[in-house]
Amino acid sequence: MREGVFPARQGFVWFVRGFALWRSAFIPLTASAMTMFMCIMLSMLIPVADIFAYALLQPALGVGLFMCCQAIARGQRVMPGLLFRNLLKRLRSLLGLFLVRLAGDSACFFLAVLITGTNLNTITVPAQVTEATASAFVNQLLPLLGLFFVLRIPLEMAMWFAAPLRALRGMPIGKTLFFSFVVCWRNLLPLFCFLFAYFSLACVLPSLLLSIIALVAPALASMLTVPVLMALTPIFYGGFYQSARDIFGEWPEDA
Repeated sequence: MREGVFPARQGFVWFVRGFALWRSAFIPLTASAMTMFMCIMLSMLIPVADIFAYALLQPALGVGLFMCCQAIARGQRVMPGLLFRNLLKRLRSLLGLFLVRLAGDSACFFLAVLITGTNLNTITVPAQVTEATASAFVNQLLPLLGLFFVLRIPLEMAMWFAAPLRALRGMPIGKTLFFSFVVCWRNLLPLFCFLFAYFSLACVLPSLLLSIIALVAPALASMLTVPVLMALTPIFYGGFYQSARDIFGEWPEDA
């Protein structure tokens, strides 16, 4: 396996390529992303197991969307069933990663509680939500959640490329987590630049424009909100695929 190391500016290149990938086939890629969202939302309707269903189904369908991006990049047609190809096999192969994430998130939260000395029994949701009660509630949780997300950074690096490595290359879980962490560490700056470009150009900037439009024409802003949201996921996965291809080389069509 070859793992490339790239300069920081490559992150912006990945974003541009991901946007171009979505623009070249925006109908099939957007439709695939919306199908993924609908399946995830339906899975969250399952009583009791909703969070677990989401945490397991999202990576499996994310690999399917990754495969759709790969097909478009190779000039192939995105068939309707590509998102669900070998889904049950993917779910089984990604079960171990789901358990690792669950254990890692639990450990990070436990450490955050210990370090901040937070007494969870004293944190209560306000009965009446006002600006003052909401502010007090957020101030109670802010140190805990801030430290929790900081502690999760190494876990997120280990999980970043883990799903496609596990599902498409059939790598063992330990090796999958190791390679994902190493390549993220070696490409920390370009990955940061990719996320910065995505959140600033694909999320923050459209939100600001919609807010300005809403001041003049609220109905038009409401009509534009859904198309903007529909574009966010395929643009992200397009850039994610471009980064994975540059770093790891070509990917198989399936495991």
